[in-house]
Amino acid sequence: MKRIVLMVAIVFAGVSCDKNQKVVKKLDGKWNATKVQYVEDGKTLDMIGMGAVIKYEFKNCKLEDNEYCEMSVATTFNGATDTENSVFKVIDDGATLVIAESDTASTTSEMNIVELKNKSCILKQTQSTGEINIELEKE
Repeated sequence: MKRIVLMVAIVFAGVSCDKNQKVVKKLDGKWNATKVQYVEDGKTLDMIGMGAVIKYEFKNCKLEDNEYCEMSVATTFNGATDTENSVFKVIDDGATLVIAESDTASTTSEMNIVELKNKSCILKQTQSTGEINIELEKE
């Protein structure tokens, strides 16, 4: 009986990893932000509407347990570009994107993957002070 329970657990773990890896593969590439909104106390700050150009790049990798892949976010605003390199992983059967400064960082940021298609992605992060809504289109 213990063998059967162990085998079922291994199968479910493999299926879960496969879902996370499929999302990593689908995210692979360059994405342009079409919407980046910060909502706090009923007020919305629309970064794209203010003229910001934000580009995400996710690099495909083979996820192992607790392993991260590389990513970058380049933000151009008022003629100045700031690029942040970081790492990401996908958890919760492909439902959550985890972002950190490095794979050894003690703090992470989690975003719900609301929708992910071949050419579009919707992310949402809910915080105690408000929420962040991001929509991306693949280049």
